Amino acid sequence: MPRIGSSRCSLPTTAAKDQIRKRALYERHGVREYWLIHPTDPAAPVHLSTGDRWIRQAGYLLPAVGFCTPTVIPDLVIDWNSVFISMEKTN
Repeated sequence: MPRIGSSRCSLPTTAAKDQIRKRALYERHGVREYWLIHPTDPAAPVHLSTGDRWIRQAGYLLPAVGFCTPTVIPDLVIDWNSVFISMEKTN
């Protein structure tokens, strides 16, 4: 069972799908933490599952935050500068 999920909004028209449909899909499959990443918006909200609903956490300002650790996988360290460099290459 996956513990964390993330969605990258490619276009403004996909934002509703990413925020509603994908989040519901993640919840149905037992994902416990969900991050929504938008390539032009530095705010990345983090949602934690209580089992029956999502609670929005403060989130991060990306990539300015540098490194961060998901709540549900405390041994994982994400280097957001590397993530955003990879995202720029795919655009």
